Amino acid sequence: MEPPNKHSRSNDEPTMSQSLPDLSTLPESVLVHILSFMDPKEAIQTCVLSKQWRNLWTCIPSLNFDKRVFKGTGAAFVHFVTNMLYFRGASKLHTFRLYWQASQQKVSTCSEEICQIHVSAARAWIFSALSCKPVVISLNLQGFTNLKLPHALFTCASLEQLKLYVFKNNEEDVLPKYVNLPNLKKLRLRSFTLNNPVMQGILSGCPLLDKLFLCGCSLNFSEMKSDLVREFIIVNSRGSGVVEICMPNLVSLYLVNDFPRLTKLYLKNTPSLVNMFVCYRRFVEYYISGT
Repeated sequence: MEPPNKHSRSNDEPTMSQSLPDLSTLPESVLVHILSFMDPKEAIQTCVLSKQWRNLWTCIPSLNFDKRVFKGTGAAFVHFVTNMLYFRGASKLHTFRLYWQASQQKVSTCSEEICQIHVSAARAWIFSALSCKPVVISLNLQGFTNLKLPHALFTCASLEQLKLYVFKNNEEDVLPKYVNLPNLKKLRLRSFTLNNPVMQGILSGCPLLDKLFLCGCSLNFSEMKSDLVREFIIVNSRGSGVVEICMPNLVSLYLVNDFPRLTKLYLKNTPSLVNMFVCYRRFVEYYISGT
């Protein structure tokens, strides 16, 4: 009798295919959750696996469209995103992220018609996302000169988090003076011009705002008043000469890097302030009262 092969596998030992879980046995909610971690293009491709997977991608609660990782032209990107949003219909959407940067060179060389098509597509995608009552929206759109954000973006009752980076080649304002976001808790703005009417419109129109983050903005306002903001962060922004902050529930305040023209900072009525971090390249006077 020949000795058993030391590399042979016993009948009771499971093979690799047997040891792997059968995804088809998992609940649909679990499968959709798995798809939400995949690239949108890869998630759609799972529809060919079986009938069970055919329409699962339409239920993905988080959509992340990033032109940087998309393999294809701008036209192909527009076609893909437009079709995906169309065929998923009004399925519930928790998070919508869009990163699309048109470089200075490409904007100057492309035809006006193509640029307008891209701008119209971006607006249509935002409208489509808003119709699904999202909780989180993150937009990073740079270089689209004629882009105007839909007003519906600033009156969406379902939004709890909003991140906006819309850098334009002209000085036209893209933020409205009227804002009505009753459930917004976190707001992050980058590269915006914020004057008194716009800033007060944001604060008064977001009654539940808890965290406010401003990065690379032009702060052309003299006062900040909010009863609910607990965390206020300003990074690499240009400030006006004197700024007064009146936030009775403010717990943490972070002011980082250069603030040209900002000479005085008044913290008025900030009794809850616990954490304060100030980092400047130049000296700025600050006064704390009513604490």
